[in-house]
Amino acid sequence: MQYQTHTDGEVLEYSDGVAVWRNGSIDNSFVLDKKLTALGFYGVEGVDYKRLYALSKIGLTGIFRNGVRENDFVLDETITPLGFGGVESVDEGVTGDWIEVYIFE
Repeated sequence: MQYQTHTDGEVLEYSDGVAVWRNGSIDNSFVLDKKLTALGFYGVEGVDYKRLYALSKIGLTGIFRNGVRENDFVLDETITPLGFGGVESVDEGVTGDWIEVYIFE
């Protein structure tokens, strides 16, 4: 696993020695991409890499995080400038600083 900062966002790259994947925040969206050619993520979408999933900005910030919580893989987004340093929203984003966007079970 390798952390990368790009001009358009921050992502994690994963590889099993054959396939290369990335996920993270790019252009205010959470994305999951797969590298197709040697140019990969620095090339053209649909030619050098394939975007498998994109979730557009939900809150005000477009800043996402993902990980495992309570045995599920989850995707969260900040909804205030305090973000992940604050409290989780328990009312679908009306109050709180970040919201659980999706649970991958």
